[in-house]
Amino acid sequence: MAKQKKERKDDTVLTEWQKRNIEFLKRKKKEEEEKKKLKQELQEEKRAQIRKQLNAGSDEENAKEPAADEQKKKKPAKKRQIKKQAKQKRKKHLTKKQRAWRKASPVMVVSLMVLLFSLFLISPYSKRKILNVEGLTHALEEDVLAQSKISDSDYFFSLIFQPAPYEQAIKQANMWVKKAAISYSFPNIFTIKIKEYDVVGYMQTDAGYQPILENGKHAAAVNITELPDNYLIINLENKDDIQTLVKTFASMDKDLISNIKSVDPAATSATADLLSLTMYDGNIVKVPLSEIKTKLPYYSKIKSTLSEPSIIDMEVGLFATTAAIEEAAETAKEEQSEPVPEDGESTADENPETQEESAEEAADDTQETPAESVPEAEAEQ
Repeated sequence: MAKQKKERKDDTVLTEWQKRNIEFLKRKKKEEEEKKKLKQELQEEKRAQIRKQLNAGSDEENAKEPAADEQKKKKPAKKRQIKKQAKQKRKKHLTKKQRAWRKASPVMVVSLMVLLFSLFLISPYSKRKILNVEGLTHALEEDVLAQSKISDSDYFFSLIFQPAPYEQAIKQANMWVKKAAISYSFPNIFTIKIKEYDVVGYMQTDAGYQPILENGKHAAAVNITELPDNYLIINLENKDDIQTLVKTFASMDKDLISNIKSVDPAATSATADLLSLTMYDGNIVKVPLSEIKTKLPYYSKIKSTLSEPSIIDMEVGLFATTAAIEEAAETAKEEQSEPVPEDGESTADENPETQEESAEEAADDTQETPAESVPEAEAEQ
């Protein structure tokens, strides 16, 4: 009875539209819950699939790495096997004659080359040579070729691989040759390059002017027409002094040496090796042979201070004078050293005033002037 009362109460309370609305809401809730469940299930499935793919990818990479390493290791081995197989196939295709030719071919090539070389040596072509000479100024080409001792019977291989004996023969036989070198050009051309000694000076003889080379040797005399514009005349007799002078000049400044016109002996009681150098600019330099290398370079500085042709004395210290002053000094010395007449009366006694005046003039003339002198300390340096 109580239930029936409740149902009646409900029926009275809810209308049909309300009931339908309630059912609709309940269905909607169920659908939403079902959708949520489906979404969750789908998300879980996707996550599971992604996890599986990641796991599968890492497994594949781990599996691929050793596989790739194995493949790399296998590749050269496969290549070797392929090459071996190709060789074996070729060997199988070659006949016995072909194999024999292959084995004998290196020996045949070498023997053929030896045969050709020996035939070439036997032939006249191995001895044909074209010789040229370059760098000659004073020496003659015919003399150089004859002095080289290169004969027609010599193989040109000897000139290629052993040129030193021929070069040395030219140097020893020809006084002009300072250096000789043989060069080769294909096929059989040889060039002898010559470097000659320089001519330092000339010595005047009855036959003409004899050139003196920088090595101290004397060449054949030449005529005056064959001399250069500026040339040095050496008027010394001692061969050792000439050789010392020439070698010293060869090691000095060429511009300074080219300004020297002649070299003459000017020995004094104090200096036995004193030389007198006549310059092309009109000056005269007196310098010992033993000190010429150290003192003569000062001439380049001194000549710029000179106003007229002078005599530069480098015997003891270094000073400049003129020819007139030296002549006056020499005449004064001669007058003082004249013998006394037999009557006991000298000309100096008769004219004592003139004697004193001449002595004073000579003393004044031989004194150094500031424009013409150079301090001794500078020369000693």
